[in-house]
Amino acid sequence: MIVERSIPNNAKKKVYKRKYIDKSSYFKEKNAVAFCSKKEFIQNNLSLIISKKNHCGIPQGSPISATLANIYMINFDQEIFSKVKSINGYYQRYSDDLIIVCEQKDEDDIIKFIRKNIKNPDIADLEIHPDKTKVYRFEIVNKKFCGFLIDEVTKVPNYNRTLEYLGFTFDGNRVLIKNAGFSKYYRSMIKSFKKSSSLAKNSKNPDKRIFKSKLYKKFTYIGSKRKLIYQPSKEDCYKYIKTKRYDWGNYLSYVKKADKVMYDLNNGNYIQKQTKKMWGNFHKLMEIYK
Repeated sequence: MIVERSIPNNAKKKVYKRKYIDKSSYFKEKNAVAFCSKKEFIQNNLSLIISKKNHCGIPQGSPISATLANIYMINFDQEIFSKVKSINGYYQRYSDDLIIVCEQKDEDDIIKFIRKNIKNPDIADLEIHPDKTKVYRFEIVNKKFCGFLIDEVTKVPNYNRTLEYLGFTFDGNRVLIKNAGFSKYYRSMIKSFKKSSSLAKNSKNPDKRIFKSKLYKKFTYIGSKRKLIYQPSKEDCYKYIKTKRYDWGNYLSYVKKADKVMYDLNNGNYIQKQTKKMWGNFHKLMEIYK
């Protein structure tokens, strides 16, 4: 193992030495920082290194990626916007997710127009993933206005599937957050409890309890309030000064904001009601891992 050591009379500088540690539980106590040096890793694992010789494209997720994607799609946006506007429709694109609202009589024409133009080398020169393309209809069924998925070819309706866009669903009456978002949030909660429990068992704390305050802040309404961060003053330990950093809350902050925006459209706090099981699930995990 590579361990970190301080230089006498110089706390800022560190040196790294090789040391044998027989148990992983001692890693933290011995200040272990790595299994090997960078040079050793490269020498022993040359087969893992794949040289990138691409002459086009940029990594996804970087700040410039979304900007260049929008610039690249300008011609496509202009073509689609003009076409949709001519039929009094609505076109919106966010990154690579686009949505078009039009009358049913224009449905097939719009789909053909999109597929033709997005493959055109002079406009976009892209391919649409068939599984990512969905067609929805909104109409009165059994005296109730509703939205549902239809098969693009056969036009067979699937009343159990509603419109999904940018993490939300719309059934013709209410906008809600996708269930997948809450499932991901709950999986993250379980993972954090397991990690906290593991750290507590291997800590020097005699009672071996998990750190509840961090879990409450991350997964409950206690930590959902967005606020400016204060820090102790270096000149006066009894005073706190403002920083330029914010505590942006947690996933429930996003839920509260979405509920506020959609409240009038939904005629109630139906997005907020989607979280009613969260508090109970949190406390069940707290009982298991306490």
